This record gives sequence, C-alpha cells and structure tokens, in this order.
Amino acid sequence: MKKNLPKQIRKKEESDDDNPFLCNDCKKLGYCRLAAEEHRKKAEAERLTKAIYRMEDAEIRNLVPLNRKDITSLYTRQHLETADLAFHQEDYETAILHYQAVLEGCPSQNTTHVFLAVCFYFMKDFESAIRSAFCYLAEATQGSGRIEKFIVHCQNCLTRQKAEAEIQKMQVAEARANEAVRLLLQETSVVDKKVEITG
Repeated sequence: MKKNLPKQIRKKEESDDDNPFLCNDCKKLGYCRLAAEEHRKKAEAERLTKAIYRMEDAEIRNLVPLNRKDITSLYTRQHLETADLAFHQEDYETAILHYQAVLEGCPSQNTTHVFLAVCFYFMKDFESAIRSAFCYLAEATQGSGRIEKFIVHCQNCLTRQKAEAEIQKMQVAEARANEAVRLLLQETSVVDKKVEITG
C-alpha cells in the first residue's frame, strides 16, 4: 500500500514510524501531545507568576502611610510627616531627602528603607528601589512578603526598562544608518549628474 502513495507522503510516514520518541497516537498527529500540554502548562505558570509578582501603583503607594501617630520622637515624626506629605504630593526628591534624614538620625527606623524604595520606584530608579528594599529585608523580622513581591516587581520593571532602552538605541542607530545611506545616495546622484554634464 505504501508503494502507491506519493514519494513525499511515503517518506513522511516512514520517518514518523522510525521516530522512537512518539507514541502511535502522537505519530498520527505529527507532534507529541504530552510535550504540547507540558509547554502549555509552563506558559500558564509563567503567566501566573508574572501576575502574582505584578503590583499596581496604588498598591505600592499604600506602602507609605498617611499619618504618623505611632512615632514618639518629635524629630523623626516631623521628618516622616514632611516626607510622607511630599511623597503623596509626588515630590519624590523632597521625600527622599527627609527619609534619608530620618535614617541618619534614627537608624532603627528600618521601615524608612521601604519608603525610600517606593520613592525611587516612582522616579523610575528601579536599581535604587531594589537596593533600599533589600536594606529593609536585611533587618526585617516579620512581614516581608509584600516587600519581596515589591522587589520582584521592581526587577521586572528594570528588565523592561533596559529592554526598552536597548530597542531605542537600536532605533537611533538604524535612523543614523538610514540617514547615512540617504546622504551617500544623494552624493552619488550629484556625481552622476556631473559626469553626465561633462561627458
């Protein structure tokens, strides 16, 4: 029966029969069902992982409180309240200065590292945000799950930021190359016209 089939089909069927990695059902399909299912599960798990570690800006903004009634030190409370107010008014540079003053004056205020990290995040300085969050984790005794999630989110943002910068560099280089080619063609056409005129 195989002798009556066209040569291409016969070769395909013969090569499928020779493939030791495919079961009879998969040989009929031409691909491995288990591998396809495994690939689908892996892609779904990857999508869920990204969804788990993705944080919305509002959730990140909520890491910085609105009031400071729990702080007893007047110096610390004044700086924290000023920093928090500046943060919620999106004046991140001022907030960073006051948070750093708190850390210099009262290094035991470990949560201030989180507030610094959030400021850096909104300034798109993801490397500094990750560093500050790790400073918090180094001394944290409890409740670090949200901060770990924040760090992973910042790492994802940093990766995306670097990829976008690389794409932008490539686009600029391509535009320069296109401009150079255009100028070269323009010069070539001017030379050709001079040759025609003199010739």
